[in-house]
Amino acid sequence: MSLTVSVRIEYVNAKKFDFQMRQDRRERKTLPKYINRELSRENEAVLDKKLTGKELLQTARELREKTPGKRCRVKDDAAVAYHGVVTWGTEALRGS
Repeated sequence: MSLTVSVRIEYVNAKKFDFQMRQDRRERKTLPKYINRELSRENEAVLDKKLTGKELLQTARELREKTPGKRCRVKDDAAVAYHGVVTWGTEALRGS
């Protein structure tokens, strides 16, 4: 039994964002053998606006243009989103 809570967050660029979203939504032609399709229905997405990495990159560029002062170009491999995973032990789940 554990009260452990683990949070892992990282910046991702447009390409990695698109890959991860396809992975999370199970939008692959063939799924790995270790994935149980029955249990995949129980997965939850806290926030999924159905945006692509390209759309996020374009938004970042548009916002940069509106920013006063020195303007730096937003590179193609710039971080455009956060990706994260939260896990917890059984005791933390119950709130004990």
